[in-house]
Amino acid sequence: MRPCRSVIGLLVILFALPSWAESPGSSLPQAPPPRVLSWVAPYYSPAAQEAQLTPTVEVLVQIDENGEVLGASSTHWFPLGLAKACEDAARQWRFAPGAAPFRTVHLVFSFLLDRSGSRLPQPPEAVGPYHVRVWGQLWGEPASQGPLPCTAEGLDYTLTRPEPQVLSWVAAQYTEVARKARLQGTVIVVAEVDSKGRVAWTCARKELPMGLDKGSEVVLRKWRFAPDPRPVRWVEVELDFTVNEAEETERPAELISPYHLRIWSNTQTIESEPVY
Repeated sequence: MRPCRSVIGLLVILFALPSWAESPGSSLPQAPPPRVLSWVAPYYSPAAQEAQLTPTVEVLVQIDENGEVLGASSTHWFPLGLAKACEDAARQWRFAPGAAPFRTVHLVFSFLLDRSGSRLPQPPEAVGPYHVRVWGQLWGEPASQGPLPCTAEGLDYTLTRPEPQVLSWVAAQYTEVARKARLQGTVIVVAEVDSKGRVAWTCARKELPMGLDKGSEVVLRKWRFAPDPRPVRWVEVELDFTVNEAEETERPAELISPYHLRIWSNTQTIESEPVY
């Protein structure tokens, strides 16, 4: 009887074991993936949009038991600060608390350009629990298709009259080096406008150093004008860069006329801005 009782006891123990112990090659049951409580999209810099960079950036993040991100590292390097922007955004994500002291999550950020000509950019969208799509805008034609770089002496154009109606405009910004140098002056940018009201080509007829002329060209390509049957129209935009020493608060850009902007810089508030 004793051998029989031993066999019966062994069978009871085997049947009481969890299902993962029945096969020698199986592993312990995995914890469910961490639930995302809040997410932040990376910054799509104007320089990256102008260069038409549309990469997919993968970032590995480590999170603790409280759902806080301990570290973030992109798996590959990308130019114009896109990899760093994704890492910075990933550090601001928050996850549901878990029992494990350390967990790893694989995040994916896809950068795309909206070529529809919409005046408003599409907001970032979550296409999966760990996948965010970031939208930029493509204005006009790539610079490589035009006669850039240009020289003021080589320009040959006739301004369109009456002037095309401006539907939307974007102000230029002081670069950090120009702000610190208290540089002032005027930039005049010539732009070629197509029949759909998009800026296809730009050139600074009157230049300023320290990136102010190049930055003015970049933002002017984001302007939109009223459509017209004429295939080509020429416009000139004047941008006055002025140092504001009288006020402590930063003054916003002013539209003096449809083709004349004033950009202010407060010397007491020096901020880090991109140099084009």
